[in-house]
Amino acid sequence: MKRVPLIMLLIAGSWSVYYLINTNADNIVIRIISIVLGCIMVSAIHEMGHCLAAFITKIPVYDVGIELYGFIPRGYTKVNLEKASKTSIIAFFAGGSICTLFLFFITLAFNSYHFIQLIALFSTVINIIPLYKNDGYYILRECLRLLEHNK
Repeated sequence: MKRVPLIMLLIAGSWSVYYLINTNADNIVIRIISIVLGCIMVSAIHEMGHCLAAFITKIPVYDVGIELYGFIPRGYTKVNLEKASKTSIIAFFAGGSICTLFLFFITLAFNSYHFIQLIALFSTVINIIPLYKNDGYYILRECLRLLEHNK
């Protein structure tokens, strides 16, 4: 497990997108590296969305980054949710998917970013499905707690 600063991942992902679009990358290794770095870039933007939501709702952020499991990136944002309100927690967990969905809509304006569009859309859909413990699960859990509390 290797931790890499988010800014390095954004630079590497941006370079890979630029390289893949502006060259005829016939080499399959270059294409695979570019797609992996694009996935990492989308994960970094997703985690920055969580940080932005935490900043807006005044939830303290202790650590943020991307862990690499082989070639598969997994982002994390460590926060203290003990004193946060239920609506703040919902906003925090929704922030990553909202930011990733925003990236999807921005890339729709450009004709060349099709694989970033697919990665961003896929990441958003996977993250909001509440079947496993990811953002969607925690959003649904807090919504149900909020409804139960209001009864």
